[in-house]
Amino acid sequence: MGDLFFKHEKISSSDYVSIVRHMYMFKTMVQLQNDTFFIEITEDGAVLYTGNGGVPLEDMSNYMKSAIVDSDLLLQYVKGFKNEDRVNVLEVLQSLYETVSFSIVDYEELSYAFSKTNIAPNFVYTKEFKSPYTSKKLKLIAMCQELIRVLERYDNEEMLVPYYDYHSDTVSYSIKHINKRAIRFDTIPLYGNGVFDTLLPVVAFDGSYGISIMQVIENTNAVIQYLIRIYNEAVNGSYDVLKRDVLCDSSLGYNKDIEYVSGYSTNQDTDDIKYCCVSSGFIRDCLEYLKDLKSVRLFVEAIDNHLDILSRPISDSFCTVASAIYGNIKLKYENVNNVYDTSKVNSVVDILLKLTGVNGGLPHIHQSAYMYLIDGSYMDTDFVDNLEVMLYQMDKYLESGTVKVEFYSGSDNTIRVFGDGIDELYDMSDYIDCGSVRGIITLKELLDVLGFSLRVVKVFYHTWKSDDTVFVDAVNGLKLISSLQNEKLHHVSTYFNYSVNESLLFNTEMVGYFNDDLLMYGDNVIPNSCRYTNEELKKADFMYNIAKTRALGLCTILNSIAHEMFFNREAYSKSSYITMTTNKEFNTLYVKADGIEERKITIPKEFYHTVYALFNHSDYSFENITFSDVIHILCTLKDTIGNSSKFTGFYGVMGFSSLKDKLDLLTDYIGKNRGTIEGNESTTMTKELARTFIENGYEYISLYKGVMIVYSKDGNTSEIVPKSLYKFFYDTDKFNRVSLQQYIED
Repeated sequence: MGDLFFKHEKISSSDYVSIVRHMYMFKTMVQLQNDTFFIEITEDGAVLYTGNGGVPLEDMSNYMKSAIVDSDLLLQYVKGFKNEDRVNVLEVLQSLYETVSFSIVDYEELSYAFSKTNIAPNFVYTKEFKSPYTSKKLKLIAMCQELIRVLERYDNEEMLVPYYDYHSDTVSYSIKHINKRAIRFDTIPLYGNGVFDTLLPVVAFDGSYGISIMQVIENTNAVIQYLIRIYNEAVNGSYDVLKRDVLCDSSLGYNKDIEYVSGYSTNQDTDDIKYCCVSSGFIRDCLEYLKDLKSVRLFVEAIDNHLDILSRPISDSFCTVASAIYGNIKLKYENVNNVYDTSKVNSVVDILLKLTGVNGGLPHIHQSAYMYLIDGSYMDTDFVDNLEVMLYQMDKYLESGTVKVEFYSGSDNTIRVFGDGIDELYDMSDYIDCGSVRGIITLKELLDVLGFSLRVVKVFYHTWKSDDTVFVDAVNGLKLISSLQNEKLHHVSTYFNYSVNESLLFNTEMVGYFNDDLLMYGDNVIPNSCRYTNEELKKADFMYNIAKTRALGLCTILNSIAHEMFFNREAYSKSSYITMTTNKEFNTLYVKADGIEERKITIPKEFYHTVYALFNHSDYSFENITFSDVIHILCTLKDTIGNSSKFTGFYGVMGFSSLKDKLDLLTDYIGKNRGTIEGNESTTMTKELARTFIENGYEYISLYKGVMIVYSKDGNTSEIVPKSLYKFFYDTDKFNRVSLQQYIED
């Protein structure tokens, strides 16, 4: 089988809601018509509804006359069928359902759009789920089980059909029941009950005009499974109490209420109240709505039916986000291919999907959970950077013959690296909860899952939450924006196709135009399925945030290199190169030249990822190159930062002017080939030196007994100034101390 190619689409919340409303209107029209019908778009854009013979269905007008029909939306979907203008409503319904189930939409916007209606096909928008109280989630589990009990009274093949009231923007359901004594259908209304009004729009939603009882029950069980896994601690603790302490009491009847009290309570049971001691205050709060025998039995029954997942919580972690994203890809793959052969799934993918997946249910049920899990995640650029660097380090440790790497699964979820003077612990709890996966996960499997999750997040996360996402590395991200500034392109046309093979591994393919392969990391920068003008890109938050987030790190590293090269320019002018430490820990750079002692540049921890990007993700290699070439690379990257600032309008790059001054001086030194700076250049040098000292935390300079010293405001930190620099600081012999800021302002 060849790869499956598809686009990962993002739609607006208003379009999403509009699609759902149109689906309910068409489902209702099928019921009123007692048959399917066709949708036709006329040349002037009008919508016609016709029967099998093409005859207009005038009686539809009574239902549709007050409904708001989006002809542009319908035109989009009708035209999607072999350019036909007349399409069976059942085909349109299926197409609209696939859009709802696989498209990506803003969670918060959608929550607001569905706030005053019950037509949301997502269980995460029910009032019980949206409540801040965990007790409401447990109540929702009992409600789901109550619905299953009601539906189990009917034959599996009987159908639930909706009726949409466009005046109130609400939907109710009936069961289409075959009367065995006569060949006709009866409808049994299901409404006026919280269980029906709340849950049926979620679990009885599909791509046809009606849905079987069996499928509704399967959907409801899928919702229960998600609730158990997401609120695992509350469910587990409450289940133990109810199973052990409540249901075992044979005297408890339907007329008796249950009160959950602390272990210090001395209350005695009465004819009306049973007191149940629960030591945990958290669990007592969780049981707030389970205070009668009926609700307790419903809740326990629901858990009894899904005990196999009770020990598999869904935790808030990096891999959870990746699992939710990839779960959506799997759903789309399954939908296209119908039959899903789990034996062909890559083992890493299989582990990843188990972190959030549950069995059964139609695609929109799963997407509800994925939307919720991704929206609630904490996923920032530093987090991604740290994981990327850590994985690189682990590879280097594993390649070493002197360093051991061990993984302690279970409650610890800790990697230990030791040997060769190293003894470090890496806590994995932010990245993965191994308790979410059955069995024992090995170190190799763990690193493979983390690596694959990293790829998933960097490629797909921006399609879900693009406004503040900056996962691209500094060099490539800024190169891309710089190219836009230089090219002056009016239109940028780019989107991405994602190919998935039968092992559920993915690749990305760029479609559209861009310059010089700068989209090597472009799928982490520009959201796919989008086309922009340059003016639109200049206003885009994700472009601005790349410059804001990445320019500082790159500028800091380049400043450090330029500073070292400047103050040792005579030595480095022959031959030089820059490299990292041998163990690739990114905390130290070495500047070396033939015949001289190597010099160290210490890198602040918050910028390790920039060193990683500069030496591992870019085209720039600093090893064994001339002094002039080093300066050329630094100047090129400086220009990249400057162009990015011009394009995005972010001019707050700390250290940029300092970097520019250093590089101007170095360039001038190369041109003149001499080691002293005279005339006007002396003033520039003084300002540059003063600025550098201030950036390193010093505020004053003084000359004491022939020794020049810079020191902090509190005097606790100081540094001796090299004698070669004395000539640049005037007045130090006239005053006890001079403010470094004075040299910048003069």
